[in-house]
Amino acid sequence: MAGYAQNEPETFIDSENICQPALLDRALAPIPAQPAQEGVAVRCKGRRAGLFPAMAWLQGRAIGGALDGGQHSCMIEIARVAAFYFGFALATLVWATVSVLIGWALPYRLRFDFIIGVWARAVLAWLRLCCGIRVDLAGAEHIPQKPCVVLARHESTWETIYLQRLFRPQTTLIKRELLRIPFFGWGFAIMKPIAIDRGAPRQALKTLVEAGRSRLAEGIWVLLFPEGTRMAPGEVGKFHGGGAALAAAAQTPLLVVAHNAGDHWPAHRLRKRPGAIKVRIAPPIATAGRSSKDLNAEAQDRMAELMAGLQAPGAGQEMP
Repeated sequence: MAGYAQNEPETFIDSENICQPALLDRALAPIPAQPAQEGVAVRCKGRRAGLFPAMAWLQGRAIGGALDGGQHSCMIEIARVAAFYFGFALATLVWATVSVLIGWALPYRLRFDFIIGVWARAVLAWLRLCCGIRVDLAGAEHIPQKPCVVLARHESTWETIYLQRLFRPQTTLIKRELLRIPFFGWGFAIMKPIAIDRGAPRQALKTLVEAGRSRLAEGIWVLLFPEGTRMAPGEVGKFHGGGAALAAAAQTPLLVVAHNAGDHWPAHRLRKRPGAIKVRIAPPIATAGRSSKDLNAEAQDRMAELMAGLQAPGAGQEMP
């Protein structure tokens, strides 16, 4: 290899593992830099080196920093995360503007694929390229043919993007204030969200059930986060009953979706941990002849089971 002596032993490190927590923790630890071992060269061997030579080179330099000292690797990690957020913000701003200008003129299903589908796919691809975060999906065979109520785990921003690719077209429950955000809120408004006033819980539940039944009748998935807020990884919170009440009123199945996105895209933190986010889907819960209280309790039990299963290795199908 050019730039290396012929007799030098080489240490090969897979480019997809360059930012594993053990290496990053070593790289970021406050220890003095150590000189490189004489006669040892570090190369990056990645399957995408041909397609993205600059990224492969950058990943190889990150490993060199991790092995030789913490400061260089820390700067590389900061650069990768900064690159992701720059692209994320730019894509959101540009696409929201385009969506507001022409999205309203498209039929709803085409509008969803154009506004949400294209944006979500671009953001997830950019996330994988910059930060090495992939998806390990299991249980896709449990997704019903007909749209229903989806109760999903909420740990980070990631699932709000990815689940819009998995269940489409879809609507979700949002605070009315979000619709007032320039560009983002304007684009959101034409996607038929269920906007509620959280200060009036009874009216909010009524709005959810009425609007949710209408969306389901139109063939639109209704996605809800029943724990009501972002949860710490591994922790299962108490379910609010709105999703179960909607499913019971509409006589449609409940689908529970768990994941461990918080391990890779932690809430309220900039750092990203490379690896595969595990997404697990339970068999749908039948609602015929059952009370919303019973449905809510079973859904919470299903979520607890799925979250426990995420702690053990499991097979899945990786998505691009």
